Amino acid sequence: MQIQKVAVHDLFSGADHYVVPSFQRRYVWGEDRQWSPLWQDVADKAAEVLERGKGVRIVPHFFGALVLKEQPTGLGQPTRRLVVDGQQRLTTLQIMIIAIADALHDILSKTGAERIQSTRDYLRTLVKNQLGKNDSRYKIRPFADRDFGVLRELVDGKEAVADGKEAVADHVLQKCRVYFRTEVDAWLQADPSGVAERAEVLAEVLSRKFEVVGLNLDADEDEYVIFEALNSRGTPLTEWEKSKNHLLSKSRQTSLGEEKFYEKYVACFDISEWWSEVVKLTRFQGSRSELFLNYWLTIKLCRGITADRAYYDFCNVVKNEQSLIDMTEVFVDYADVFRHLDQKEKDHTILGLFRYRLDVLRITVVMPLMMELYRIFRANDQFGRFDQCCSMVESYLVRRQIMQWSTRGYRDLFINLLRGVVNRNEADDTRQVLFDGLMSAPWDWPTDDEILSAVLSHRASPGVASSRLRMVLEAVEDHLISIEAGTMAGHQRAPRYLWIEHIMPQKWQTHWPLSEGASEEDYRKRDHALTTLGNLTLTTSELDISLAHSRWDKKRGSLRRYDNLFLNRDLLKQYRDCWDEATIEERGQSLAEVICNVWPNAENLRARFGLEEKTEEQD
Repeated sequence: MQIQKVAVHDLFSGADHYVVPSFQRRYVWGEDRQWSPLWQDVADKAAEVLERGKGVRIVPHFFGALVLKEQPTGLGQPTRRLVVDGQQRLTTLQIMIIAIADALHDILSKTGAERIQSTRDYLRTLVKNQLGKNDSRYKIRPFADRDFGVLRELVDGKEAVADGKEAVADHVLQKCRVYFRTEVDAWLQADPSGVAERAEVLAEVLSRKFEVVGLNLDADEDEYVIFEALNSRGTPLTEWEKSKNHLLSKSRQTSLGEEKFYEKYVACFDISEWWSEVVKLTRFQGSRSELFLNYWLTIKLCRGITADRAYYDFCNVVKNEQSLIDMTEVFVDYADVFRHLDQKEKDHTILGLFRYRLDVLRITVVMPLMMELYRIFRANDQFGRFDQCCSMVESYLVRRQIMQWSTRGYRDLFINLLRGVVNRNEADDTRQVLFDGLMSAPWDWPTDDEILSAVLSHRASPGVASSRLRMVLEAVEDHLISIEAGTMAGHQRAPRYLWIEHIMPQKWQTHWPLSEGASEEDYRKRDHALTTLGNLTLTTSELDISLAHSRWDKKRGSLRRYDNLFLNRDLLKQYRDCWDEATIEERGQSLAEVICNVWPNAENLRARFGLEEKTEEQD
């Protein structure tokens, strides 16, 4: 390993082609934490030169470290160097140079000043090689084709479209260029009469007064190990990035070799922005690739995965695999399953509703199990059976939610169910394995009688659980639409995100008074009744505002005039003349019956799907 100080001019003035390897993350620097501080350093140093004069010695500015490894290079080609660490710095420097050169080009078109043209031409030599063909003409080659497409257009001075899809203006590299261009324009025009001098100073400072410590690896030094060690501190690599690095380091031992292995199995995670998007769940925040890694390890190991130790678990899995290629093929297949389930439209298909309701319930521990089930049934084109599994799990979860039972222990439950599915005998009916697991779990599957009792007795006032109450009422509306299919409905499915309305308002005393002589118990019953599910309905936001705390005859008239939900048509039909504690309980019973139809109990699902009843001998 050779170490030396290198100025920006020395980095880019020679015939060098810097290649970012596949184990590196994509460009992630931003304005607040990187671009702005860097520009301030450049501007401050340039101001110092202007103030003290060009002949005065100025202490160079240290800009961090850069780790390179020279690669075999063809005759007459730029020297190919692998960027083991520091690609964020290199790329940002290139974009800043481009921004300065672009600003000078615009000034030159107006003034024609030779000093400005000379400075601009010098800067252009720092972003493009005279030697080489195709990719090697550019100083830096990011591993992601989309990033390279944008960088190439910026170097060539073209406002084009990256990959034919993503506008340059929306890409982080273009945002970087716009930021520096704005700052450069403002700095140059701070003294309109001295633009040429300021341009010379700015170019001189950036190219000669900014240095990095360059570490050049020897041919026998492992860049993967160096990369991992360098990134163990500072801004840490994610568990996914470390796992990907480990996978690629092992791929060199396969028959495919690193490059072909990457293109065939790993590139898909880097090409699509979707995998790098951040997701925020109840107990997880990170990229989709990290989330998938956790889910896959859960399936592979049939145990809970600690997010910050996923890399170590992944390394152990790789270590114990006989064929890395076979393992990775399965890994990518699971990634396809994960993406299909995650991107499934939240429509009114069985799977679409299942995904929507899982999101509402905010239960994610079930996903490894569902990924395994989907992959099993997809292999035999048995998607109907997968839908049946969705119905079982959804009934179990929603019924328990209506009971307001604790979700604590769900992680262990669904890992146990996953373990049962993974370890089943080949001849076993996977649906039966899932059903028996749910039935034998220590966390009960509520019965119809328990659902009725919960609907009538539990508080269901909107608040923290508003989205869950809305989901239940939406399902009731869907059911009513289905049994009234012969009528002309204004909607085919329940609209989502409507307002939850108390039919008897919480402030009932003015327009809904009790009769004279009402007892304390009467007041208690009323206060309880108005918080139960039987007293809730859905309305549009506009209607909700107008209803407010109105008396029943006014609410009834408004609902009839403006609202076309079957939920409210049924309400008006059944309870035209009176709305009180007794009618709230009666409607609660009706809603409970619908809920039990939408989410059937275990016995009904067993019979519907033709599953066997578990006997005591089987226990």
